[in-house]
Amino acid sequence: MTNNEMLKAQGYVVIPQVLSHEEVRKARNILTEIFSKKSNYEGDLYRSSEEGGSVYVDIFSRYKELRWILFNPKFIEGLSSTLGRDFVVLPDAAMRDSQYGGWHKDTTSQERHGHTFHYEPDFQVVTTAIYLQDNSDEYGGGLEVVPYSHIDKNDPFVTKSNLIDRIKKKLMNGRQHREAKFKNQFSVPTKAGDMVIFNLRLTHRATHPTIKPVPAEHRKFALFIICSANNKHARTFTDYIKGRPDYLHLKNHKYPPELLDESKKYQINLMQA
Repeated sequence: MTNNEMLKAQGYVVIPQVLSHEEVRKARNILTEIFSKKSNYEGDLYRSSEEGGSVYVDIFSRYKELRWILFNPKFIEGLSSTLGRDFVVLPDAAMRDSQYGGWHKDTTSQERHGHTFHYEPDFQVVTTAIYLQDNSDEYGGGLEVVPYSHIDKNDPFVTKSNLIDRIKKKLMNGRQHREAKFKNQFSVPTKAGDMVIFNLRLTHRATHPTIKPVPAEHRKFALFIICSANNKHARTFTDYIKGRPDYLHLKNHKYPPELLDESKKYQINLMQA
């Protein structure tokens, strides 16, 4: 089964060792340095390393020292074999520090706003996650998924009740989404440097640590890059997120000219917001 067929069938595919052991060490050192400094950039979520949970956005525009990951031959090859060589990188690339989110789909927001384009047969917008540590029961560090859940057109996370019920559910969502159990849920056994590509409709969550605090050598770092097959949905999804009030950095987003020039050299399509 090809990577594209696997993505369509089960909703995700693992590309092993996109980054070598040496490249993982290099990337972890870079992220440690970046996250050691407080950010005031619009769209960033900053919390101290002790609290965890930081998210820095628009990383390839802002951090030249990370662009080698975008132009890494194994990164390009993995996406090419999954989405086609003319795949598109959308303006939604973030790095995350010590985040352990609950169960969700990455299409719930647009469905709550009445959009259904993510159910169209040619919708192949994906989250591309590169993990910089092993996924383990003790320290987390990776992803749990519900295989085949991208096929179901009933999103369990869409709230269709009255205002009071929605407020109650919102207050409970954190615990419910962490503790929920799904049939066939599966912890993807990734190693540091592996890349997971998954359909935005796939039900997923972070693998949560059972040992806290997580030691520094197991500190969770990950890069999340939204990509798409080169079709109309690359623009449809970009236009949607650009209109979201929480995507502040996309209001007047422009890629730096040198990044655009380098992308042409590697034949990578960057979608402009």
